Parts: sequence; C-alpha cells; structure tokens
Amino acid sequence: MNLKDPRTQLSWTLILIFLSASFFYKDISLLKNLAISISSAVIFDFLFLKLRKVELFPPAAAITSGLIISLLISPTAPFYEIIVASGLAMLAKNFIRFSKGHIFNPAGIGILLSALILNHSVSWWAVSFQQTFPFLLILISPILVSIIRMRRHMITIPFIVVYFLLISIINHKSLSISQLLDPTVLFFSLVMLPEPMTTPNKKTLQIIFGFFVALFAIISSKFFASIDPLIFALLAGNLLFYRLK
Repeated sequence: MNLKDPRTQLSWTLILIFLSASFFYKDISLLKNLAISISSAVIFDFLFLKLRKVELFPPAAAITSGLIISLLISPTAPFYEIIVASGLAMLAKNFIRFSKGHIFNPAGIGILLSALILNHSVSWWAVSFQQTFPFLLILISPILVSIIRMRRHMITIPFIVVYFLLISIINHKSLSISQLLDPTVLFFSLVMLPEPMTTPNKKTLQIIFGFFVALFAIISSKFFASIDPLIFALLAGNLLFYRLK
C-alpha cells in the first residue's frame, strides 16, 4: 500500500480507532469482525472489477470501506451481515457510477442497505463512547487526513455549524460541550462526509453540500425514524450532487 495515499493514511487512523474501541470493551474477539469486513470488501471489489473487465489495482478504497463498516455494524452481528454490508458497498462502488466515479459513499450505502434488508440498526459501536481523553484524541485523528491533507474543511465545517445550530433551535436552548463533542457526529463529519470521490470539488459546492447534508439529517431524523439520519442524509447528498463534482 502507498503510505502517501490519503486513503491509506485514513485507514491507519481507522485501525487505531478500532483498536481503542476493542481496548475499551476489553474484547479481542472483535478483531474477527474487522478481518471479515476488510477481507469481504477486498474480495468483492476484486470480483466486481474482474466482471467489469477493469485492470486490478491496490484495494485502498475497499480496505477503507471495510474498516468503516466494522466500526459501525454491531459487534454482535452474525458474520453474514458483515459480509452482506461489505458486498453491497463494493457492488455500489463498482456498478452505481457516473462518468468515471461511483455515486454513493460505499461504506455508507453498504451499511444502510444491509440494515434495511436484514432489519438491524446502524450501531456506531466503536465511536459512540469516545468522548473522553484519550479516546477523543484518537477519534478525531482522521482530521489529519480529511481536513489537513485533503483540505475538505469546506464540507465539514458548514455541516457541523448548521447541524448543531439546527439542533439548538429545535430544542430552544444552547448546547452543552458534551453535545458539541458528540463522537458519532465527529466521526461522521471527519471520515464519511468528506469522502472525495462522492463529494464536490468546488469550494462553493462543498459549502452547499455540507449545509444540505446537515439540514437533511435533521429532517430525516424527524420523519424517517427507522433509518440512520446521518448516513441517509449523506447518501441523499451524494445523489443530489453527483453531477456537480
């Protein structure tokens, strides 16, 4: 793997998050889910690339998607649910495409579709607790890649500002520090939201994209209670902006 590739660098931060969660829960067996998720994503990606008659290349995107799925799907999920989520992620990556790129965030669509098909919720198990030191520092380590290396702050910052502002307005009160440091929202906004292949490259469109995803997440949380609002909003944004990259 190319260590200078942002996807490889992001993968290392995701592995660190996974290991910190395994340490917190004191359950080394969770590594089995990680292995299943990554290996399934890589195998499916290679299979679909062969079907598309595309020359094989290092599976950095598949590994990243597998890592994200392992962090979001329940640690008690049976192995086949992990395989289904990884398979759907790679299916969307390879076959739901426009021009030379895929439309939807692979991990996002894989885990959301598997949750709907297999009737389970998105767990966020590995990130939902990471609100205290040193876990919080580990959780935000992807900022080194998504914000500093890839410079996707024009998506992340508008999303965070609008998302929490809307929550404050809806609840008619200011938010506490613990609410502003919601680990699920931080992980989503630093890892999944700014994925470069499925988001706009122009700065103005990035701001609008972040604003839209925040607004749609709040709306969907009110009207689509059975669907994870953050991931649903992300995929809606991917679909709406895919021709405006």
